[in-house]
Amino acid sequence: MLAFAFFMQSLFAQFQMGVEVGPSVSNMRIKGTGSLINDPDPFLGIKAGISASFAPIDAFSIKSGLYYHKTGFIASQSLGFEIFDVDIPANLKAITQLHFIEMPVLAQYNFGKGAVQGYIEAGPQMSLAVDGDIRTRASLLVDFNLGTYDINMRNSNFRQFEWGGVIGAGIKWKLNESLGMSLGTQYLQGFTDLTNEPILDIRTSRNALTAQLGLQYKF
Repeated sequence: MLAFAFFMQSLFAQFQMGVEVGPSVSNMRIKGTGSLINDPDPFLGIKAGISASFAPIDAFSIKSGLYYHKTGFIASQSLGFEIFDVDIPANLKAITQLHFIEMPVLAQYNFGKGAVQGYIEAGPQMSLAVDGDIRTRASLLVDFNLGTYDINMRNSNFRQFEWGGVIGAGIKWKLNESLGMSLGTQYLQGFTDLTNEPILDIRTSRNALTAQLGLQYKF
């Protein structure tokens, strides 16, 4: 019983909860003969959520969590023209925003001694597309909005659940015996075709690069 008590104390001493937030640069890979968007521009979003990690030994930990992630892409079309030999710039832009709830399961290898450690991590991720919208804008000397259109991700033309892979690296340091901070970057590659279109040949998969600042509490 004494050995079991020491084991449980050691088990919970390596458990951490935290919060993480940071910017995200994402894009969508769109392929297929039915695609009219060949080279979309990246979208600047945000990722934030809560994390949980368990470290059976100092050099290895298992990390998961629940995150909100706003990703998307930008499609633009130039419509410039001339008036009396003067170039008039004009542009149409469609900004697609997709809102995901993400749950990764990452194996994390920690290296370094002392209060500051580096880490690398990798693992699968399951995501749920909650909703989205398309914001259209026009630029003709000045910018103005054309309208916003909602995307129903529960429609049969989309797949809400996505499987992906995550790799990352960063540093973490101790503030005291219970509190710690981390700064890292992650790359997400979605493996699921988010478009479930039975007629047109369109295949979509998202990717994102994020930077996250975190605060952790060790129990």
